[in-house]
Amino acid sequence: MSKVLELYFRTTQGKMHTVRIGDPRSDLTAAQCAQAGQQLVNANIFTGAAGDLLQYDSAAIRDTQVIKIS
Repeated sequence: MSKVLELYFRTTQGKMHTVRIGDPRSDLTAAQCAQAGQQLVNANIFTGAAGDLLQYDSAAIRDTQVIKIS
């Protein structure tokens, strides 16, 4: 199984943008995710077709199972 932390943001163009971080800690809290999200907004290091990050929205941990077919 593989876990990925997904941080969701609103952009300057009114769209949603997702930042994915692999192997998150299992004990993350909503407050910690919000703080990290706000730090990313403040750093202004992401830009793209959807615009710059404007506001942290929410977070989720995606848990997937990959089955390799040889």
